Amino acid sequence: MGGMRTVVRAARPEDAPALGLLMVESWLAAHREQIPDTAWQARAAEWTPEASAHGWAALIADIAATDVPADVLLVAEDDSGAVVGLVHGVVRGVGDGPPAGEISSLYVAHDQHRRGVGTSLLKAAAQALRDLDAVGLRLSVLTANLPARAFYEARGGQQVGPGTTDEDGHLLPTTLYAWSDGSLLGGD
Repeated sequence: MGGMRTVVRAARPEDAPALGLLMVESWLAAHREQIPDTAWQARAAEWTPEASAHGWAALIADIAATDVPADVLLVAEDDSGAVVGLVHGVVRGVGDGPPAGEISSLYVAHDQHRRGVGTSLLKAAAQALRDLDAVGLRLSVLTANLPARAFYEARGGQQVGPGTTDEDGHLLPTTLYAWSDGSLLGGD
């Protein structure tokens, strides 16, 4: 890490523009070769950082307005205070069993890869979801996203099944990962 430190904290309203830019740039870069070109081009043409920022701002406001939120939205800052990563998790009911933590988004600025930012965000989200009484953790990733799959597997994620996601009318295969207990990465 070379002396760099990452601070993970709850997202604030003023983070929305940075979140919008980070999400759009990271998603488009990560998935460029992983989804059909027509779907990628449609997403690139329609999805602006401003539109994404609007969605993040609404989520931040919803979390703030809820006494016991089911959502967790965390950001990672570098030494300069710039937002370099984000993670969004939610507590979801699973059948008749206990609620589970689910990561819906985890993105890190490309120039911050392999610096521990993603691991810090994943650990913090797992703890925050545990604090909301979630048992275990799960997430879904495009099966074609080999770097993300390697990241989750290196952090103890177990493949528990296949799935699909719809991207602009294309059903894309996904892989579901789970951590059976809330102590992601072997403890805190």
